[in-house]
Amino acid sequence: MADKHIICRRCDIALAEKRRKPRKTRGAPFTLSKADYIVCACGCWIWKWAQLPNHYAVTSHRGQFVAVNRVLLGIVGTKLDQIHDCDNPPCVNPAHLRA
Repeated sequence: MADKHIICRRCDIALAEKRRKPRKTRGAPFTLSKADYIVCACGCWIWKWAQLPNHYAVTSHRGQFVAVNRVLLGIVGTKLDQIHDCDNPPCVNPAHLRA
């Protein structure tokens, strides 16, 4: 049941049905749209699309699949680590992320 729903790992609440396919930007610069996430009561923005096995949000970016958080932070292709202040891997709220 858990793999059929989008779950906020911080408050352990099922929010909606999960969509399996990664979001594709088709060459356009990546922008986060309100259609891409669900706002949880705890303040996390839970990614609606595909997630890696470790629950990080994933998208197609310049022909490869990368974690959405790395794209938002501008650290794609670097060795910098991404940190969630909320400790919630599917969260894409820029206020909860830092490199």
